[in-house]
Amino acid sequence: MASEDTDVLLVLADAFVRQGEALQEARREVFRLLVEEAWKVAMRSRHYLTAQCLDVPCDSAWMVLYRYGCDINFLNATSLTKSSFRQLLRRFASYYYIPRARSRGRPLKLRYHHQVLGLVLCFYVGSMELSSLRMLFAVPPSTLARALRRAEEALSKTLVKYSPARISWPSPSHQVELAKLVEAREPLLKHTFGFIDGKNFKVQQPSNADLQNAMYNGWLHSVFVTGTICFAVDGCIVWCKHNCPGSWNDSDTSRGFRNKLLGPVYCPDSRKNVVSDSAFPCSTTDQPHPNAAQGRRHRAPSPVAAELGEDPPQRHHLCDAGGGVGHGKCSKSIYPAEPPAPVRPGASGASPERHVSLS
Repeated sequence: MASEDTDVLLVLADAFVRQGEALQEARREVFRLLVEEAWKVAMRSRHYLTAQCLDVPCDSAWMVLYRYGCDINFLNATSLTKSSFRQLLRRFASYYYIPRARSRGRPLKLRYHHQVLGLVLCFYVGSMELSSLRMLFAVPPSTLARALRRAEEALSKTLVKYSPARISWPSPSHQVELAKLVEAREPLLKHTFGFIDGKNFKVQQPSNADLQNAMYNGWLHSVFVTGTICFAVDGCIVWCKHNCPGSWNDSDTSRGFRNKLLGPVYCPDSRKNVVSDSAFPCSTTDQPHPNAAQGRRHRAPSPVAAELGEDPPQRHHLCDAGGGVGHGKCSKSIYPAEPPAPVRPGASGASPERHVSLS
């Protein structure tokens, strides 16, 4: 009898232990499933276009544009005319290697140099997302990223010592031609050959306190590297300044441009001017120009100024009254301009780094 009771107790104890182990295993499995589900919710799911849902690259939208597009189409997509694109393409092909097609293996997605150059130019000019760029050229994400990286390196080498890509100040005769183009479209703008504006690039916050203070823009409440670009009316850059501290305003960064615009060497005709917004000062020059009584100005179109004619007192009154875009911003003289205070990080007086990594 005692032996039977002992056997029953052993069986019950064994069943209890097995139940406990099974319960522990079930709890561990439930915990694993909960953690896996939490990770799925926390992690971003990757959604991208695959090669199966894309057209053949030889039948893509870019190929149609390249074969049948005119200058207007090319300007919209690449900011270059068709002839300029082909001229750049001939030089670009020397720096971008495309292996020859083989009978075996997977065929290349981008077989022609014009596809690669068009890809990088559309990437720079357009504001489209990468998914739209993939559909335009019919390439999957991995091919797009690889081609863009190599194309940017090749384009950088292509533009070195390439004379059509240089930034040069227009000659006096070219300024006259540009001013005629502006006047043909905007009759109120006389002797205007270009426009100037500033640009800001967000950067990482520097660890150095002095550099951080120099790069911080109090108006925009962020850290920037700033600069200024002047475009001629034909779209070519005629002057630029880059990598300036973000605390500098457009008046500081454009000082070199204003000196050129006011100098008789680069602008013999004192009437020549460029259009700008109210961030740029307007010059009535304290130093008289050798060829004219009034200096050059940054100006904006003003219908009221056209009605007043060329009467200096009336124009001066108009300039004092208005300070925004659409008025002659001539309220005070800006020449000679004082350069902005230099950035001196720390006590060593070392100059700030020219490039700050983009965020």
